[in-house]
Amino acid sequence: MNPSNEELKISMPQYFVLQMMVFGAISFHVYPWLVLQSTTQSYWIPILIWMLLGLLGAWLFSRVLALHKGKDAYTITKRVLGWPGVILFIVPLLWFMWSAMVIIVRAHSEIISMTILHTTPQWFLDGMIFIGVFLAFGGIGSIIRASVLFLLVSFPLSVGLVLLGFGDLDFNLGKPWLYTNGDFLTSPKFYTTSFVWAGYLYYAACGRYAKQPKKLWRPYTVAALCFLPLLAASVYQPALTFSPEMSRILTLPYISKMDSVSYYWLVIENLT
Repeated sequence: MNPSNEELKISMPQYFVLQMMVFGAISFHVYPWLVLQSTTQSYWIPILIWMLLGLLGAWLFSRVLALHKGKDAYTITKRVLGWPGVILFIVPLLWFMWSAMVIIVRAHSEIISMTILHTTPQWFLDGMIFIGVFLAFGGIGSIIRASVLFLLVSFPLSVGLVLLGFGDLDFNLGKPWLYTNGDFLTSPKFYTTSFVWAGYLYYAACGRYAKQPKKLWRPYTVAALCFLPLLAASVYQPALTFSPEMSRILTLPYISKMDSVSYYWLVIENLT
């Protein structure tokens, strides 16, 4: 029996879980390198700028979905702008989702290859994405249940690993802390970092399931504030450990930082 529309409604806490998973999946790998490449001064300034723009985008997106309750962004765009508008809207969105998916799969497979499966072919590890695709065929309910499980396991571990990373930092390497001449504005890497804060675009596909579309910006805001310290740490910890110059050379600076953490506890040693 097909579930009713009421059964398909997603609550605000469930949207929060989905946003947390989006942040966690795309944040710790390429993002630190992009921020370090974009500026030689206060790194928190470009991070904060895109977070504020992301909050604004989520709020505007929520307002649009609230005007057409029960409709997704594709249907709304087609109704207002017709097929040309749909094409102009869908192409950038599909590009964003495809790029995010490629980054997530490639980064995770690289980490697995470096830490566990050293001799496994890269193409085999990249193919693990089809496991997630198969699970997603269960519908939005299956995705939410799996996200809750992953969040309960991964978020405490992420926080714990970030805390362990504070053990050997030299805060003098982070200077200047409160100065920027806006050099990041001329760097393409700065604009590339926006993909981390554009997770609200997934509302385009699942916004019609919201009980209160007007408030969809709230779970995004809470998730962004929860992940802001972790994102800042993923940028600053490599810079304060290896120096900013050395961190810019590393392809995955935060992963390299975690690899440098050495504790003789069996569980911690394997996690880092």
